[in-house]
Amino acid sequence: MEAARVCAERGHVVTLFEAGGQLGGQVRTASLAEVRRDILGIAEWLESEITFLGVDIRWNTLADIDNVLAEDPEIVIIATGGLPDIEIVPGAEVCISTWDALNGVPLSGKVLIYDDHGQHQGASTVDQIAGSNLDVELVTPDRHACAEMGSSNFPMYVSRFHHKQVKVTPDYRLIRTEPGSEKHLAVFENDFGGGEFMETRVDHIIVEHGSLPNDGLFQLLRPESGNDGITDYESLLDGRPQPEVDGFVLYRVGDAAASRNIHAAILDSRKLYQNF
Repeated sequence: MEAARVCAERGHVVTLFEAGGQLGGQVRTASLAEVRRDILGIAEWLESEITFLGVDIRWNTLADIDNVLAEDPEIVIIATGGLPDIEIVPGAEVCISTWDALNGVPLSGKVLIYDDHGQHQGASTVDQIAGSNLDVELVTPDRHACAEMGSSNFPMYVSRFHHKQVKVTPDYRLIRTEPGSEKHLAVFENDFGGGEFMETRVDHIIVEHGSLPNDGLFQLLRPESGNDGITDYESLLDGRPQPEVDGFVLYRVGDAAASRNIHAAILDSRKLYQNF
């Protein structure tokens, strides 16, 4: 939406393909957590801006190579986001993502959340499900919970964990999970203790390990584009327009390029497309 907004403000005719019936993607999922509900305002503001600017929104349209090329575009921006990266250990088929948990997958009994990310995704999910007749434990390979957050954010989460009686176990890395007839097994090792193992059996294992780019459409469009999907970063950093090419130019932003946060996704879009 930020890419659409900037391009429309600069006078381009912009078409936005939206796979579902509402805009916002992962921001909407993140806002399902009570402590992050206000970030929905980001998506709502951007939607109001692109609507005001006359962006043509194609609702419930999963973009593919045919309908993109049918537009005869000059610029194609892929903002298809990412998918949860939970298959990081053997046995990951028993795990679910924080997206699943926030979207209401039924949980019961003892729940383990393994957070190898240290940002809001795992912490807000812990906070959201704790205190609802669940026995919740947060395990992280970091030296403490919320290790990648700024000092103005993590104290709030840690305080809420204490009040909701969340058990926090630092310094352990998940190395294997195994399905069980009643409970699943999670096996950990200690990065700092010379391979010290910890095992626990739980009803649910939630994994937060960032996302992997959902870049299938980007890869299909690369050979059709004039720039092979490559951004000229020297021009970008110097504030110069991207080099002229034959055919349309192709770019990707946000998690479609790499796992990152909301700020980075918006900055991706604003910095590159201000030169168009």
